[in-house]
Amino acid sequence: MKNSSPFRPSNLAAKFCPPEPGLALATLAAQALSQPVAPGALRDFGAVLPLITAALELDPENPDILLVLSAILDQVPGSDAAIAMREACDRAAGILTRRGEDIPLSLSLNRSLASQRLYRLGDALEDAERVCFLDVDASPLDRARHRINLSVCLLWLGRIGEVIQCLDRALELMPDGDEKTLAYLSRASNRALQGDWDGFFEDLDRRFPHYETRDAFLFRTTKRWDGSREALTGKRVLVHMEQGLGDQIQCARLAQWLSAEYRPESITLSCSRPVARLLASAPGVDRVVTDRNPEPVEDDYDTVVPVMDLWKARHRLGLFPLMRMCGPYLSARYTPKISARPVPPPQDGILRVAICWQGNPKHLNDWARSVRLEEFYKLAQKTRELPIEWVSFQAYPGGMAHNPLAGWDRQDIPLLDCWGMDGLLGDMHDTAYWLQDVDLLLSVDTGQGHLGAAIGCETWFLHSHCQEWRWKYAEDLYGDHVRHFKQLSPGDWGSVMGQAASALEYRLVGLPAQRESENLVGSTGGSR
Repeated sequence: MKNSSPFRPSNLAAKFCPPEPGLALATLAAQALSQPVAPGALRDFGAVLPLITAALELDPENPDILLVLSAILDQVPGSDAAIAMREACDRAAGILTRRGEDIPLSLSLNRSLASQRLYRLGDALEDAERVCFLDVDASPLDRARHRINLSVCLLWLGRIGEVIQCLDRALELMPDGDEKTLAYLSRASNRALQGDWDGFFEDLDRRFPHYETRDAFLFRTTKRWDGSREALTGKRVLVHMEQGLGDQIQCARLAQWLSAEYRPESITLSCSRPVARLLASAPGVDRVVTDRNPEPVEDDYDTVVPVMDLWKARHRLGLFPLMRMCGPYLSARYTPKISARPVPPPQDGILRVAICWQGNPKHLNDWARSVRLEEFYKLAQKTRELPIEWVSFQAYPGGMAHNPLAGWDRQDIPLLDCWGMDGLLGDMHDTAYWLQDVDLLLSVDTGQGHLGAAIGCETWFLHSHCQEWRWKYAEDLYGDHVRHFKQLSPGDWGSVMGQAASALEYRLVGLPAQRESENLVGSTGGSR
């Protein structure tokens, strides 16, 4: 997918041709913001923020500069950036109101995005509705993006029917391309939340003509699976693992079912490089190729199967959404690339708990699924009397804070840091290897959590209030070694950590935990 957030304005520089020096600097910042970013990299704001800071010093009451600032902060992860973004929008709106000028739609849109990240959902919805009501002169693509934003607000409020209506209109307006692919996938997910599986798979099928990046060859190939048994039995099959690392780990187990159900000659997985060595251990897999070469040589295969088509096949056989395929299905079979042990051997009588608090910052919903490290520190403080050793298994992408462990007082409660030692964990295979030294993994909904669940590590997922469709069937995804804790209200990580603290106390001491308060995703209470 493209590096910039596809549903947000990106070409701000074209809107400003200022004679004023402050606005000129803001223009330079906007131009820097619109430059492409290398695949897999995060934007470096080091050159952008000083420009906008200098611009505000020259002209602190210029609403256009504040608008550029809000657009920059929209791409900076973390709640502090969201607070500053909302403040910039409010300041600009106040200046315009005092002047008797109209508030531009771009300002209302940015304020809506900031309000979402701060869980001020009523404010976010009000601004999003204003933008959609007044955007008659905007381009079809911008109008589609505005309705995508409105659909996100409605999703947080649980109004799924209205979400789908917004996405219907957005898809009518949107030209072909990656953004249309994401819109179809979004509508598919919301249809799944309604239990509309026919609509779900219909939208999944529609995603292919619009791919422009890694998965584009799935549309161009002449060997895509037609759904027949004959196209797989005795054939050389390439299964292409779509979407993110967590999705690929989760779907790798389907290779075993594919092998048993259709009896192909061989199964090759095409996957992302960080999970390649790990997925080679999946039952039924004969070979793995990586997306270094995103278009495998078609002569090497008889049939190309997008992995989500296997869910569709299970649906036709009456096996979906009944997805229970329990037990570990991945393992670390190779010696780690880094031989040094990242943490000391575990101690008897001590529960070693690994934590992962952030996913990929480039993910559109990372602001919602990730949590501040200090929330885990509060959990450690609540359970300080229990025999627990805390270990960070958090990967540090380039966009994380300079000191990623700021927020945890390591003098008060020790925290062993695996990734901080020059990235010792390597790829997902090496991470799986070192997770064998862990008793329990607490993770937000990201690849590390899926990894722990897939290798049989006891894993507790910590979820935001806005559930991903697959977690509606949480009990069926991995098995009894996995548990799920969900926010009781949007943004309420305190309730999640409270549930985890009770569960830890129950696990270690045997005290009655308040099981009824464990808000399992997809249920009204209780764990299993």
